[in-house]
Amino acid sequence: MEGYFLPPISFTIEEAVTLLIGTEFIEQRFDDDYRDRANVARRKIEVTLSDSVRSETSRIRKSLRLLAPGKQTALSNERGNLDKIRRALLDGRKIRFHYSKRITNSTGSRHSERTAATYGLVLVEGSWMLVARCDLRQDIRHFRLSRIAELIELDERFELPAHFDLREVYPFR
Repeated sequence: MEGYFLPPISFTIEEAVTLLIGTEFIEQRFDDDYRDRANVARRKIEVTLSDSVRSETSRIRKSLRLLAPGKQTALSNERGNLDKIRRALLDGRKIRFHYSKRITNSTGSRHSERTAATYGLVLVEGSWMLVARCDLRQDIRHFRLSRIAELIELDERFELPAHFDLREVYPFR
């Protein structure tokens, strides 16, 4: 629309701090693609702030930190899996992976290979969880991303059931 422009955006200090902390959180806990997008969004937000709000926001942010729990190696593994799972989720494709269970099965093994339809991702107490329909169990299962190895995206597509709502699986607000 030629000649159309948006009026200047005005943020309160609290709103600006909230948005900027949110971008920092995404930069810490998401994959490289989202981290880059959050970085760009943060710069765009900062440019829209008045000098006084930008200065006060910077001062407040220096006194607030989000520290993500967990070991760096697990975080690195989660990020790699997160990127692949997020893409499969957006494309409606299944994934295959090796999973290390916490509890051994009847044969004493903790490892299994799974094929699953990706239904959602949830960050629970600092750990990413995949919510998926597991072909092996024929039911919705939760998989901790840090326990997933050798993840590959499949060409096989699936359709998310119309009734599925991640907020019902994880009803936290």
